[in-house]
Amino acid sequence: MDYGYLSLSVPLVVVVAAVLTREVVLSLFLGVVAWQGVKLGYFAPFEILYLSFESIVSLFAKGWVVKSIVFIVLVGSILTLVVKSGGVDALVTYLVQRSERIKSKRAALLMGYIIGITIFIESTITSLVVGAVTTPIAEKFGASRAKVAYICDSTSAPVCSLIPLNGWGALMTGLVGAQIASGVIAGDAVGIVVNSIAYNFYSILTLLFVLYIIVSGKDFSYMKQSELAAQKHIKTEHNHANEGAKIVFILLPIALLTISSIAFLVISGGGDIMKGSGTSAVFYAVIATLVFCFVYFVLWHKRFGVDEYFSHLKTGAFDMAYIGVMMILAFAIGEATKELGTGAYLASMVSGFTSPSYIAAIVFFAASVISFSTGTSWGTFSVMIPIAVQLGVPMGVDPALMVGAAVAGGVFGDHCSPISDTTIVSAAAAGCDAMEHIKTQLPYAVTVALMSLICYLIVGLAG
Repeated sequence: MDYGYLSLSVPLVVVVAAVLTREVVLSLFLGVVAWQGVKLGYFAPFEILYLSFESIVSLFAKGWVVKSIVFIVLVGSILTLVVKSGGVDALVTYLVQRSERIKSKRAALLMGYIIGITIFIESTITSLVVGAVTTPIAEKFGASRAKVAYICDSTSAPVCSLIPLNGWGALMTGLVGAQIASGVIAGDAVGIVVNSIAYNFYSILTLLFVLYIIVSGKDFSYMKQSELAAQKHIKTEHNHANEGAKIVFILLPIALLTISSIAFLVISGGGDIMKGSGTSAVFYAVIATLVFCFVYFVLWHKRFGVDEYFSHLKTGAFDMAYIGVMMILAFAIGEATKELGTGAYLASMVSGFTSPSYIAAIVFFAASVISFSTGTSWGTFSVMIPIAVQLGVPMGVDPALMVGAAVAGGVFGDHCSPISDTTIVSAAAAGCDAMEHIKTQLPYAVTVALMSLICYLIVGLAG
């Protein structure tokens, strides 16, 4: 069924509700209700509520959804175990009191930036690790949690999209490969994806812009207000590591989580990392890390007793439960926009503007709108990469440019969307309110997007 303009109702309801209520969970749920209302076609409150809850529950029948939720919840367990072991305190104490490098807010934020661009296996892992390590140190020098959330968000998806040795690369290669198989374009899928990296202007410029903001300290708009407020509440006290705590108590679990994600990505791909399943890889990596933590903290170093270990595990999982609820609702919104054809409808609205000189800029803009409306960069890639390639080929436009523009737009829209799972996770990783993160990041993201749009126009006009 073609829902036409009604397919826009779900993202519109979510965005308006988020602005008015500042409650992400409520806004997402209202979006699900709107979805079922549009499908039903008439007003029946109790039936719509019933169908809404049924649609949410039905998501648990999908393996990737269950793995994603379990992953985000159990990552909370890992972080709690690391904190309770004294590993975070030990690292903070070393970096702030003993190291000669972390002596300012700039240095603390640069540390988070470096961690962010180093971990490129999965965007969620990047955000959580950057947030866990950077937040306690950055706060000691007057940095706001909104600033840390911005760094978490802006060094996760952009890095993962630029270094495609992960699930992102597997998805993009598969989508391009499908176009090659259907005869739309010729060549090697991996080669086209690699060449498209140079045209992923938003991701490239975002990493440079974040670095500029950190080094210069020149904040503006809502972020400046947040930073000024944080300066008034600087935490001058320094945490002292628990007796016997060591820095390796945080380094080893995080390293294992990262390395095992790579290993399971290769395993799930049958030996090819580009064909691996990102959700499976991070799910099994978390399980492996929790087993390691039990052996390392309970049996080896005796940091916890068995009961204490499982108590911390449950506490950490409970702390992330609210984020898990937001994630499942975000996934439901993704299903809603897919079923209603929101992405395809938005793409059709701009498909008529096909001048070769402006096609890359149009693809970037369309992908941005779709990603913002659906809250998913991967879903946007799935919609826009085939459309972009098929639009560009008859005009002689480089397929790599089309892919790069589609990916860049997908990342930008995802950064700004209040229904994006990466937005939710980045805010949670820094302990920042989700709406505060969206409000403070939006002016920065839009600034970089305008710069990216100019780049696409220059490339297009230059032929």
